Amino acid sequence: MNAPPSTPSDEGPAYGPELEGFAYPWPVLNFEFVSQGIALHMAYMDVRPKTPNGRVVILLHGKNYVAAT
Repeated sequence: MNAPPSTPSDEGPAYGPELEGFAYPWPVLNFEFVSQGIALHMAYMDVRPKTPNGRVVILLHGKNYVAAT
């Protein structure tokens, strides 16, 4: 006997194409800009320190995966 085809579960979280719906640990903001005549946007989290020391770290990544990792 063959196993029935798998179907998506309605019980799990539903994420949009840009991982909308994921519970990020900080607010997600959007930066709108134009590059080479094309309107684009970039999502980012501005994680501010409790005690600033005058230094900045910027982490960039590509692909469509959870930035919180």
